[in-house]
Amino acid sequence: PAVALRKVTLADFGGGPQIADNCTALRAALVAIAHAGGGTVLLARGTYRFLSASLGRGGIVLPSNVTLSGAGRDKTILTITGDQVCNFLVATNSGGITIENMAIIGNNVAMTGATIYGSGAGIRWLLDRQASRGVSRLTLRGLHIENFRGPYWIDIENDSAADRAFEMRD
Repeated sequence: PAVALRKVTLADFGGGPQIADNCTALRAALVAIAHAGGGTVLLARGTYRFLSASLGRGGIVLPSNVTLSGAGRDKTILTITGDQVCNFLVATNSGGITIENMAIIGNNVAMTGATIYGSGAGIRWLLDRQASRGVSRLTLRGLHIENFRGPYWIDIENDSAADRAFEMRD
């Protein structure tokens, strides 16, 4: 039988449009969803700020079987503030991910030099050398993305040693 997936709001974890940095709240909500085996983090209408110094290159880690759902791309806005290069939403060896109905706005900070690859993405989905078979499905629906300065605004990489023909679909 199917297990009902859990739904939480960012406000349940202390986040909201009035907060200067929603990184801690979103990370806590995602940990709770991961422990529940999957589910949805709901973001109500408003502009949610995420401080680039809190994000770093690791960004906000998305576990498997999670949906980030806003109220609409003109109603729920996730914006990066601060002047550091960072990644925003990052999934490594995770699947069953949906990001929908929101705008994601970068901080327009560019990295220079030889280490620019892998930095500055709005959404980064990576299968690394430890990835196992069966990781699939990244769904992006009803999104508006702007103002990122990394080499890829949406970065999808397959470095899996297990199967070079790994399927990353949707």
